[in-house]
Amino acid sequence: MTKNILDMCAYAYIEYYRSQFKKYSWAVDYAENLIQTNPKAGLAFVFEVLSVCHNEQEIAYVATGVLEDLLHRHIFQIKEAVEMEVQESEVMRVAMRYVWAASNSPVSLFLKDINVKYAGKITEKHSLNIDSIKSTAVDE
Repeated sequence: MTKNILDMCAYAYIEYYRSQFKKYSWAVDYAENLIQTNPKAGLAFVFEVLSVCHNEQEIAYVATGVLEDLLHRHIFQIKEAVEMEVQESEVMRVAMRYVWAASNSPVSLFLKDINVKYAGKITEKHSLNIDSIKSTAVDE
């Protein structure tokens, strides 16, 4: 999947959430198919969608939808890449707060593990300023 296609799909996915315009609804089906069939491309898609979120509500939408589905389907294939993104991205840490998993499931154990590793940053609640997070990431 090329970067331009990924950008277009991510934009359409979040724009469908924002506007509910039917012309963007294809992106939801595309995301579901991608997550089912190609975990690595699905993860790249999730990262891209998170990068275009404007607020925590949009991050939560992505987290409780495509991110959660991806983790439950493919945790063993993507956990290292997810952990690296959690380590590097506050937006990803915020997203992980919204992922639900049944007790003692592989996803639940993964969430507990990364929460311990990152000193509670996954579960702490705070005001999220998306613009400051993104400008800090660009500066680094």
